[in-house]
Amino acid sequence: MVRPKLSFEVKADKMKAIADYVRTHVSSISFLGNAKGLKVKSAILEPGTIQLPSETDSHWNVSGHIKLGIEKEDGVLENNFFFTCDCELNKGDEGEPIVTGLTRIQVGERI
Repeated sequence: MVRPKLSFEVKADKMKAIADYVRTHVSSISFLGNAKGLKVKSAILEPGTIQLPSETDSHWNVSGHIKLGIEKEDGVLENNFFFTCDCELNKGDEGEPIVTGLTRIQVGERI
């Protein structure tokens, strides 16, 4: 099955690119706030909003829900939280969204 290419021009594709980035780079992201100090083993991001603060900036503000798999002594506990983060989004050579600079996620209240 061929996966359709993501487009930088489509908001949903930008959100998918960010969610995919977090899922595959979870070990290199710092989780702050309510997840600070926890051993996060997995993260499934569901962006709710994505905003570009100004037309001259390439850093996007992202917020929504995140499901974290947190390592415990007897296994992995999954909990859902609100989150915010920012990242840089650029248009790739084939028009796809490229995510960079996402190194921290601020984790808020549990849902």
